Amino acid sequence: MLTAFVVLLVCTVTALVALRLIYTPDGPLTGQDDEEEIPFQVIITPHELSCEHPMREREAVPWREIHEIVLINAQEAPPIPPYWLVFVGDGKGCSVPTEAQGFSRLWDEIEARFPGFDFNAVLEPEAGITKKSVWRKPEVPH
Repeated sequence: MLTAFVVLLVCTVTALVALRLIYTPDGPLTGQDDEEEIPFQVIITPHELSCEHPMREREAVPWREIHEIVLINAQEAPPIPPYWLVFVGDGKGCSVPTEAQGFSRLWDEIEARFPGFDFNAVLEPEAGITKKSVWRKPEVPH
Protein backbone atom coordinates (compact mmCIF):
# COMPACT_ATOMS: atom_id res chain seq x y z
CA MET A 1 0.00 0.00 0.00
CA LEU A 2 2.91 2.33 0.72
CA THR A 3 4.22 1.71 -2.80
CA ALA A 4 0.84 2.68 -4.29
CA PHE A 5 0.83 5.88 -2.28
CA VAL A 6 4.36 6.74 -3.40
CA VAL A 7 3.47 6.06 -7.06
CA LEU A 8 0.35 8.23 -6.76
CA LEU A 9 2.33 11.02 -5.12
CA VAL A 10 5.12 10.87 -7.71
CA CYS A 11 2.63 10.84 -10.62
CA THR A 12 0.70 13.75 -9.17
CA VAL A 13 3.76 15.87 -8.46
CA THR A 14 5.33 15.05 -11.83
CA ALA A 15 2.13 15.94 -13.66
CA LEU A 16 1.68 19.22 -11.81
CA VAL A 17 5.32 20.28 -12.28
CA ALA A 18 5.28 19.35 -15.97
CA LEU A 19 2.03 21.17 -16.47
CA ARG A 20 3.32 24.31 -14.80
CA LEU A 21 6.21 24.25 -17.28
CA ILE A 22 3.88 23.62 -20.21
CA TYR A 23 1.31 26.24 -19.36
CA THR A 24 3.62 28.91 -17.92
CA PRO A 25 6.90 28.64 -19.81
CA ASP A 26 9.63 31.20 -19.16
CA GLY A 27 9.42 32.33 -22.76
CA PRO A 28 7.15 31.84 -25.74
CA LEU A 29 7.24 28.44 -27.36
CA THR A 30 8.32 28.40 -30.99
CA GLY A 31 5.32 28.19 -33.28
CA GLN A 32 2.77 28.51 -30.48
CA ASP A 33 0.17 31.27 -30.59
CA ASP A 34 -1.08 32.75 -27.34
CA GLU A 35 -4.59 31.50 -28.17
CA GLU A 36 -3.47 28.02 -29.17
CA GLU A 37 -3.38 25.28 -26.55
CA ILE A 38 -1.17 22.25 -26.92
CA PRO A 39 -3.61 19.37 -26.52
CA PHE A 40 -3.42 16.36 -24.29
CA GLN A 41 -4.42 13.18 -26.12
CA VAL A 42 -5.97 10.10 -24.49
CA ILE A 43 -5.06 6.84 -26.20
CA ILE A 44 -7.15 3.78 -25.38
CA THR A 45 -6.11 0.31 -26.51
CA PRO A 46 -7.39 -3.09 -25.39
CA HIS A 47 -4.24 -3.45 -23.25
CA GLU A 48 -3.49 -0.01 -21.82
CA LEU A 49 -4.47 3.57 -21.20
CA SER A 50 -2.06 6.34 -22.08
CA CYS A 51 -1.97 10.12 -22.22
CA GLU A 52 0.34 12.08 -24.49
CA HIS A 53 1.33 15.71 -24.73
CA PRO A 54 4.03 17.16 -27.01
CA MET A 55 5.88 18.68 -24.04
CA ARG A 56 5.92 15.82 -21.54
CA GLU A 57 6.78 12.15 -21.43
CA ARG A 58 4.09 9.71 -22.46
CA GLU A 59 2.35 8.16 -19.46
CA ALA A 60 0.79 4.71 -19.75
CA VAL A 61 -0.55 1.99 -17.51
CA PRO A 62 -1.88 -1.46 -18.44
CA TRP A 63 -5.59 -1.82 -17.63
CA ARG A 64 -5.01 -5.00 -15.60
CA GLU A 65 -2.52 -3.23 -13.30
CA ILE A 66 -4.77 -0.32 -12.31
CA HIS A 67 -5.69 -0.66 -8.65
CA GLU A 68 -6.90 2.87 -7.88
CA ILE A 69 -8.27 5.92 -9.67
CA VAL A 70 -7.91 9.31 -8.00
CA LEU A 71 -9.62 12.58 -8.90
CA ILE A 72 -7.30 15.58 -8.61
CA ASN A 73 -8.86 19.03 -8.32
CA ALA A 74 -6.28 21.56 -9.51
CA GLN A 75 -8.67 24.52 -9.74
CA GLU A 76 -6.51 26.41 -7.26
CA ALA A 77 -3.42 25.84 -9.45
CA PRO A 78 -4.13 27.65 -12.70
CA PRO A 79 -3.23 27.73 -15.53
CA ILE A 80 -3.23 23.92 -15.71
CA PRO A 81 -6.44 22.02 -16.50
CA PRO A 82 -8.68 21.98 -13.42
CA TYR A 83 -9.60 18.28 -13.12
CA TRP A 84 -7.52 15.15 -13.60
CA LEU A 85 -7.99 11.42 -13.19
CA VAL A 86 -4.85 9.61 -12.07
CA PHE A 87 -4.87 5.90 -12.87
CA VAL A 88 -2.53 4.23 -10.37
CA GLY A 89 -0.91 0.95 -11.34
CA ASP A 90 1.87 -1.31 -10.14
CA GLY A 91 4.82 1.08 -10.23
CA LYS A 92 3.19 3.06 -13.05
CA GLY A 93 0.54 5.69 -13.39
CA CYS A 94 -1.25 7.76 -15.97
CA SER A 95 -2.60 11.26 -15.26
CA VAL A 96 -5.32 12.42 -17.63
CA PRO A 97 -6.92 15.88 -17.63
CA THR A 98 -10.68 15.74 -18.19
CA GLU A 99 -10.16 18.29 -20.99
CA ALA A 100 -7.92 15.91 -22.99
CA GLN A 101 -8.82 15.03 -26.56
CA GLY A 102 -10.52 11.65 -26.54
CA PHE A 103 -11.48 11.84 -22.86
CA SER A 104 -15.18 11.30 -23.65
CA ARG A 105 -14.33 7.79 -24.95
CA LEU A 106 -12.77 7.02 -21.58
CA TRP A 107 -16.15 7.07 -19.80
CA ASP A 108 -17.29 3.83 -21.49
CA GLU A 109 -14.00 2.13 -20.58
CA ILE A 110 -14.31 3.25 -16.97
CA GLU A 111 -17.88 1.98 -16.75
CA ALA A 112 -16.93 -1.40 -18.25
CA ARG A 113 -13.64 -1.96 -16.42
CA PHE A 114 -14.14 -0.35 -13.01
CA PRO A 115 -17.46 -1.30 -11.41
CA GLY A 116 -18.34 0.97 -8.52
CA PHE A 117 -16.50 3.99 -9.97
CA ASP A 118 -17.80 7.16 -8.27
CA PHE A 119 -19.06 9.11 -11.30
CA ASN A 120 -20.79 11.68 -9.06
CA ALA A 121 -17.45 12.72 -7.54
CA VAL A 122 -16.17 13.56 -11.02
CA LEU A 123 -19.34 15.18 -12.35
CA GLU A 124 -19.92 17.23 -9.18
CA PRO A 125 -16.54 17.66 -7.44
CA GLU A 126 -16.56 18.88 -3.85
CA ALA A 127 -15.21 22.37 -3.29
CA GLY A 128 -11.89 22.46 -1.50
CA ILE A 129 -11.17 18.74 -1.93
CA THR A 130 -7.93 18.45 -3.89
CA LYS A 131 -7.54 14.65 -4.04
CA LYS A 132 -10.21 11.96 -3.76
CA SER A 133 -10.15 8.25 -4.51
CA VAL A 134 -13.03 7.51 -6.90
CA TRP A 135 -12.34 3.79 -7.41
CA ARG A 136 -10.26 1.09 -5.74
CA LYS A 137 -9.71 -2.47 -6.76
CA PRO A 138 -11.56 -4.69 -4.30
CA GLU A 139 -9.32 -6.52 -1.88
CA VAL A 140 -9.00 -10.20 -2.67
CA PRO A 141 -9.82 -12.33 0.39
CA HIS A 142 -7.03 -14.69 1.43
